[in-house]
This record gives sequence, C-alpha cells and structure tokens, in this order.
Amino acid sequence: MRKELDTSILQWKNKPNNYVVGRSRIIFETMPYTDLWSRTLLGTIKNNAHSITFKIEQNFTFSCKVNYHFKKEYDQAGLVIYANDDNWFKICVEYIDEQHSLLTTVVTYHGFSDCSTTSIGSAVETMWFRVTHYNENIVVENSFDGIHYKQMRIFHMKFRGDKFEVGMFAASPKESSFDVIFEDMIVEDCIIKEENIRY
Repeated sequence: MRKELDTSILQWKNKPNNYVVGRSRIIFETMPYTDLWSRTLLGTIKNNAHSITFKIEQNFTFSCKVNYHFKKEYDQAGLVIYANDDNWFKICVEYIDEQHSLLTTVVTYHGFSDCSTTSIGSAVETMWFRVTHYNENIVVENSFDGIHYKQMRIFHMKFRGDKFEVGMFAASPKESSFDVIFEDMIVEDCIIKEENIRY
C-alpha cells in the first residue's frame, strides 16, 4: 500500500518559530545554532535541530522531496530516524560554499555519530530522499528527479522502544536561517522483498 503521509499525526521536536504544516506540504524557517550531532570529534552533543516526525513500527518505506535555500556553511535539510536520543540517523544535503554541498549520512550509535559524505554542486536546491526499514536494517537512497534513486548507505538499527520516529529535519549550526519545503511525503509498504535479496 502506498499513500500520502497524514500530516495531522506529525509531532515537533524543537519547533521553529515560523512554520506552516499543510495537508501535503510543510514549510518552515530554521533558527540559528541548531544542529544534530553527538560527541564524535567535536566532543559536544547537539540535539536541537528542528524535526517533525511520526511513529511507525512495521517494515516500511518513506520518501520525501526536499526544497531548500541554504545561506551559510553547514545549513542542512533532509530526513531523520530516531530510535532514541542516543541512537538515530539523518540523511541530508549540507551546504559548504557557493560551489559545493555535501550529500551526508550520519548514523549515531550509543551516543557517537559517524558521518559519510559525497560532494554535489550547490546549484542543486531540490533533493528526494528515501529510507526503507527491513527487519531492523535500513537502506537509504537519494534521487535528483524523484524517479531514479541511488543507494547511499545500509546499516542496522534496533528499535529502542516499540516504534521508530521517522520524519523531516533541518538545521542551521551557525548564525544562519533558511527556508525549507518538504512535499511528496509518501509512506508505503517495504519495497524490499526477501525473494529479491542476493545471497
């Protein structure tokens, strides 16, 4: 089954001052000095990024179109999965400068974040992301057109409760603020089928 996300079930973590939650679109403006990172290299814990999530327990696939207009270094927007405060994941585009940005995945396990990145041009201001949960394994993908997806990462994450929190996030780690639009938010049955897995 494939359906649009019911935005009435969404809940905020670190609600921004300026936002609109519509039936098929979410728009908000980030606030300065917000971020999502834990301990590694920097030694600090930042968990004040703006995120809006829903709870889900079964195997699933969630995809979303992200439109962003970054202004300063490290401005970022994408999707997030929370098992709890010490175990979470984010996939996003992260602005570096006028020439290049980063496609970034961060897996935080037992309170420590790790990060992998791929460079893209900063002229790109729209990205589709897709996350699939299959028996405590998560596959993450990105697309430049919403049709052709490329795999970015696979990792293992256990529930730290009865459900995951899944949704959208954005943050401005420096003295910055930008507008972000999330749309085409689709929840569907897990697209990974056991018979298609290679052994």
